[in-house]
Amino acid sequence: MDKLVFRHWQALAIRLVLGSVFVWAGTAKLVQIPFFVETVAAFDILPADWAPPFALSIIWIELIAGGLLLLDIWPRSNALVVLGLLVVFSAALGINIYRGNDVTCGCFGGDGEASLAWSLLRDVLLAGGATVLLVRKEQRNTARRDHHSKRNPTDVLEVIDNG
Repeated sequence: MDKLVFRHWQALAIRLVLGSVFVWAGTAKLVQIPFFVETVAAFDILPADWAPPFALSIIWIELIAGGLLLLDIWPRSNALVVLGLLVVFSAALGINIYRGNDVTCGCFGGDGEASLAWSLLRDVLLAGGATVLLVRKEQRNTARRDHHSKRNPTDVLEVIDNG
């Protein structure tokens, strides 16, 4: 299967959106750690003792992966990390929607949270963006590439010899 071809600005926009969302989410949780730990426990998926270390891990993974996406450091690796988080978040949201639990998402610390269904839709859309970053192939300036690909290796030697 051929990789998706995206222009540089399209991949940049996706990377900046994902990075910003994850830095924002991690920061919002960081300033409200006790609330986020309670939210993780309220999802009733993990044993109660696991909620605090899991919550702290999520916060730091979001901040680091989001920050590295913003800085364009290992973008595909961090897109994979973000995609993994989004899959876990989507599963947790889906389980609680199925159970009929009326819990807050906790996605952005708790201020003005949307419904679980809306949060699930948002996570699925963000996962699509992360997937695009994983499978994309950037389109380069073809005119420049064609110009360089038509050069004969001996042309470089002629330039050096004629110096």
